[in-house]
Amino acid sequence: MLIGPAVATQNAQDVWNLAELLYDDGLLEEALHVYEEFYRLFPKITARVKALMKSASIKTETGDREGARQDYLRAVNDNEGTEEAAVATLGILKLSRDEMSEDGFTGALGKFASTSIFRTVALDAYLLLAESYMAIGKPDEAQQALTDARIKARGKKEAYRIAAQSALFHFFTGDHEQMAQEIQACASLDPQGQELNDLLALKMLGLRCSTDEDRAGYSTFARGKYALFRRLYGEAADSLTVAANDTSSVVASAAAGALADIYRENGDMKNALTWYLQAASAAKDTTERVGAMIEAGDFLATELNDTESAKSLYLDAMTSYPGTVYESIIRRKLRLVVEK
Repeated sequence: MLIGPAVATQNAQDVWNLAELLYDDGLLEEALHVYEEFYRLFPKITARVKALMKSASIKTETGDREGARQDYLRAVNDNEGTEEAAVATLGILKLSRDEMSEDGFTGALGKFASTSIFRTVALDAYLLLAESYMAIGKPDEAQQALTDARIKARGKKEAYRIAAQSALFHFFTGDHEQMAQEIQACASLDPQGQELNDLLALKMLGLRCSTDEDRAGYSTFARGKYALFRRLYGEAADSLTVAANDTSSVVASAAAGALADIYRENGDMKNALTWYLQAASAAKDTTERVGAMIEAGDFLATELNDTESAKSLYLDAMTSYPGTVYESIIRRKLRLVVEK
């Protein structure tokens, strides 16, 4: 590794750049080692706390919760009264979530958010609080947390984060008109936003619901997705099955795809495949159908190692529905399965 030359010349920037490069390349174990070396080797550099925070973040991501907790505690103790200490305190709260009662966690998080003197840290805390209240089925409290977050927000990027979370909140709670307005705000605030494509898909699906039956199906779909967000898998499957089985509805394909994802996550590959194929057959427009066929093909190839069936499905999508936006993607996937 390239740490030696940088240390020999006391070139802290080179060590930091190496850590960042490794992290950006997804080499988390190697990046962690370099961040820890940076923290150890450059005690007089004020930016070393950033290396400690990066170390804690990687440990959280890779499942070393106790190691992350120790890093955060060190950051708090060594940097008392700073914004970094506040961020570390929030990190400790996140790690404690599963060890506390629902009311205990949201109470502690709400107190932290309301008393933090650092605006961006308070904003992060309020957004986490809103998500936490939604996860335990307290939408009124979630709405208040989002309102508090809006007060803290500055600039388009932060406003986008709140609008995106608010859009999902309104989707779950059935206020689909307000959801559409928040999604429109997202598109205006950050056209490249990470969540935007998924939110736009929800909006377009809602706009396609032209009958009372479709709108009822969309509400059932939303209830299922909310239950899934809350990890109530049985309740989610029940609602999504109702929406998926109404094959005359424009919602059926999306509901079937969501069901397939649940079964896949729980290791039931037979039912997952059934619902992926159902999502394709229930689709009401060409783009949606081809997208669902690709997803089913990917599942066959990656999860079931059935490259012949995947190849057949990709070919069917390309020849039966030529000229779609997916054509180049299908050709690439066909090359991959043929090479196998």
